Amino acid sequence: MPASPLVPDSPLVPDSPLLPDSPLLPDSPLLPDSPLLPDSRLRPDSPLLPDSPLLPDSPLLPDSPLLPDSPLLPDSPDSPRSRACASALERVLGSVFSSARSIARP
Repeated sequence: MPASPLVPDSPLVPDSPLLPDSPLLPDSPLLPDSPLLPDSRLRPDSPLLPDSPLLPDSPLLPDSPLLPDSPLLPDSPDSPRSRACASALERVLGSVFSSARSIARP
């Protein structure tokens, strides 16, 4: 008689990976009382709606990448910081385009 991998009185049977009283069904990846439903990504009372990536009371608005009080608000174009950034960006881009041209030449 072949050896059985399971004890005779085991609640698991060889062809069933789940206990008979398991809350998980083989064809259902979620628990019955799971906050996520198989056909719905979010609960009805969730503050996040499937078509809205932000909370209603979020300080970030979808069309505004910065907070109103963010220190990263754009400077005026003639501020010293803006001029320094523009100069650094021009140097970096110039170097990148120069390298790209030299690589593209046979």
